[in-house]
Amino acid sequence: MKTDKLILGVPKGRVMNDTRRLFNRCGIDLSISRKDERAIFADTSRADLTLCPVRSSDIPLLLEEGVLDIAVLGGDVIAEAANLSFGSKRDLDICKCRLSVIGLPGAFVSRTYIRRPRVATKYPRIAREYFERQGCAPDIVKMYGSVELALLAGMAHFVVDIVDTGATIARNNLRELEVIQKTGAIALISHRTTGARRQRCHDLLSHILDAPHSLRRSAPAMSEEAIL
Repeated sequence: MKTDKLILGVPKGRVMNDTRRLFNRCGIDLSISRKDERAIFADTSRADLTLCPVRSSDIPLLLEEGVLDIAVLGGDVIAEAANLSFGSKRDLDICKCRLSVIGLPGAFVSRTYIRRPRVATKYPRIAREYFERQGCAPDIVKMYGSVELALLAGMAHFVVDIVDTGATIARNNLRELEVIQKTGAIALISHRTTGARRQRCHDLLSHILDAPHSLRRSAPAMSEEAIL
């Protein structure tokens, strides 16, 4: 389905909330009316822009297929989707957080610690590559949420997850051991969006990024549960 309107894909949840605040400060209202809460596509205050609320894990495929013209996605999800193709990307400078290794008190990441550590994560490719760089042969346990529970239940030696304030970690007496990468929200333009349509995407993002820097930074960062 393709209309003359640009289609903006944004993950549901707190990423949506932060993106909505950012766009609002630039004069674009992404609020969804009650009648459109279950709609796949929702109108915005711009006549040429449609909002598509979607799971972040589905965005890479939707961008690849050209269903979305623009999408907002966490840098961690982009890094995990190694084969993701897109036309261009712009850092929105919001939702700043980090992807880290988390463990129990007294644990540490070292090639002399555990040769085959069990690692629970929503990011299997990133986790595997990180631990292999440490000289380990990790046993990766793919989870879709509540990964800290794997530590507390004795299912894993480590977890790899998003950290914002660290409140969840501290509340459960866990430790942030290593930062794998710092990340945040990125706007991606589909490689299938070309010509005048792509220029409209660039113009929209320039309008957003030309807002005062203090406004873009004032949107609160994502929590550990925000991205997926």
